[in-house]
Amino acid sequence: MPPSYQSWLHRRTPDQLAALLRLRPDTALPVPPTVGSLATRLRIRSSVARALRGLSAAELAVAEAAADAGAEFRPVARREVAERVPQLPAEEALAALDRLEAAGLVYGEEGEVLLLKEVFASLPPDWKLLHDVGLTDAEIARRLDSLDAPRRAMLETLANSAGMGLTRDDALVESGLVVRVDERTVRLPLSVRRALRGASPA
Repeated sequence: MPPSYQSWLHRRTPDQLAALLRLRPDTALPVPPTVGSLATRLRIRSSVARALRGLSAAELAVAEAAADAGAEFRPVARREVAERVPQLPAEEALAALDRLEAAGLVYGEEGEVLLLKEVFASLPPDWKLLHDVGLTDAEIARRLDSLDAPRRAMLETLANSAGMGLTRDDALVESGLVVRVDERTVRLPLSVRRALRGASPA
């Protein structure tokens, strides 16, 4: 079973906790009475948003790569996250991941990480740095136009629910319009979400 955020905090050393509080000073006062209360504060969306404003472009790109890899739902190998950011050397991507962990935005053990779901919930709905599908604007539009009404409605539902949902429809995955996260969960790429809303994918 993946570690809980609270259990991960319990295992941080005093120096690591001190560094975390320096990076997230809004969670330090009044002094949290328990690790559980600190975990709650660290996940408050306004606090997460404040932490995100202090991140570099590299750190934001690595956070996005972790989300693309499904780290909001299951542990993902750190190396896999780094490989999803080809713009950065692997060592730089892993160092950015370390900084995200130091700030309590990702957590995990034994070479794997989970991403707090509050991270992307705290960003604008259409925010992205990485190109997230290998389709051109025209291909996205053509594939959307070719969908039958039920599948189109399914994508509209995903677009209105933070881009994540449950489906076993392999045809949608094969179309490239959704990305499989696990056996039942799919993610709607931001460029497809933009196309559904009538904007041009970046």
